Amino acid sequence: MTKELINNIYKHSQGTYLSYQIQQAGQGIAIELESDGADGRDLDAILSPKRGVLLMKMLVNTQSGELNYQLNGDVLSTRILLKGGPHEVITSR
Repeated sequence: MTKELINNIYKHSQGTYLSYQIQQAGQGIAIELESDGADGRDLDAILSPKRGVLLMKMLVNTQSGELNYQLNGDVLSTRILLKGGPHEVITSR
């Protein structure tokens, strides 16, 4: 998922920066990205997904996760929450 998100920013954005964070969130994992260089057409393309974005949404859904996008000016924020379960072990390092 990370590779697809970053690749999409690289290929489709006119941005000058990318911020990426991954952290444990309870028993799950939260992935957050933020980049500039987006516009309303980019958000429309994301919300009616094809190929890579569609595959990513399907992967998130198989993990009972959530995928959210938000556009503020030209800054696109993406947040993915993957839920862990009792059968999964997540350890902090």
